Amino acid sequence: MSCGNHHNLPCTEVLHAIVLYIDHEIEDNESVHAIELHIQECPPCAARTAQEAILNQQLKALLNRSCREEASEQLRRNVGAMIRQPQFEWHQSITYTEITTDTFIHTHVEIHERFGSDDDQR
Repeated sequence: MSCGNHHNLPCTEVLHAIVLYIDHEIEDNESVHAIELHIQECPPCAARTAQEAILNQQLKALLNRSCREEASEQLRRNVGAMIRQPQFEWHQSITYTEITTDTFIHTHVEIHERFGSDDDQR
């Protein structure tokens, strides 16, 4: 898509960032300004931005209407029980010792591994 005019920011870059721009998720003010300038100068990109904004708004409204279910009491109990279960962790430590003399090098490596629950540490 292009209006045929030269822009500092190509249409392809604007179109790749259009949803992020619409959702105000671009933090770099220079990028936001460049996109806004391009949209003002390029009628095809301005039209596409308007279309995407409408679709984005409709999608959010649909999700907002559709995703208002309450979790069942059984699901709440199951999640609560899972959260209260002991958590397991894997721990590893490595000890490396090297002794060097004029006649030999002695290297010693110890690897300690432990897999246990939070309760094991208490």
